[in-house]
Amino acid sequence: ILTLIILLSPIIIKNTFLFEFQYLKIFSTNFYDFRVPRPMISNLFLFGFIFLITKMYIKEFYSYKNFLLLGLILGLSLSSFYYHFFLELIVLFLLIIIKFNKKIFNEIRVNIRYYLLAFFSFLLISIPFLINLYFHERDFTSRQCVFGLNYEMKLNLLKVYLTKYLKLKYIFIILTISTTIIIANLKNFQNKKIINILYLFFISSLLTPLFFTIISNKSCVLYHFNNLIVIFSILYLILFFQIIIRSLIDKKKFKWLTTFLS
Repeated sequence: ILTLIILLSPIIIKNTFLFEFQYLKIFSTNFYDFRVPRPMISNLFLFGFIFLITKMYIKEFYSYKNFLLLGLILGLSLSSFYYHFFLELIVLFLLIIIKFNKKIFNEIRVNIRYYLLAFFSFLLISIPFLINLYFHERDFTSRQCVFGLNYEMKLNLLKVYLTKYLKLKYIFIILTISTTIIIANLKNFQNKKIINILYLFFISSLLTPLFFTIISNKSCVLYHFNNLIVIFSILYLILFFQIIIRSLIDKKKFKWLTTFLS
């Protein structure tokens, strides 16, 4: 039921007064709808990545199936909507650090076959896109608002993002979400691992535009990175409140409600 509510929420928001609120409007128009190819197709790859990463975090991390799918999804994300690809890359990197800490290099060395499988499956899927990128029509690219990122522009963009993050309302949002995740883990809430993963996506969405600006020599529109921050902030809060309600309700007294929320 919760999954259906989340997937239908863009339609609900668009057809009610909620559409007047800026962040809800961004969420409703970018989370999921039937606009082709984005977000109808490209966001399915992102949802698949969320599911796979959650599975790898909660259950078995190393398996050939997991890393084969990981490479395929990363390749499809790069080819369809590269903003998702860079977010997914940071999420994967942070997850590996969290799971293995100081043993990270040894873990990668011992299990290098899995990472190679992910790399080659990613390469197989993304090669057509990379070839197309190499032989692209430069005039068409210019018409698509692609511009070069020199050192000065990189510094300016980084300053813009860091300045935004240090504004009072953004500090409040980041601290609020960070406080809730601390509470969820200290109180050992049911399904806390799920919101831990969504918090990881939220933090990664903050880091993605910085990471992209540093490593890329070109860019196009950057507001898609901003939209990802909004999407994962709202998605995290929805699931957090669902989990906290389940954790705080007296199951005997509100048995009908916990059954509904299950």
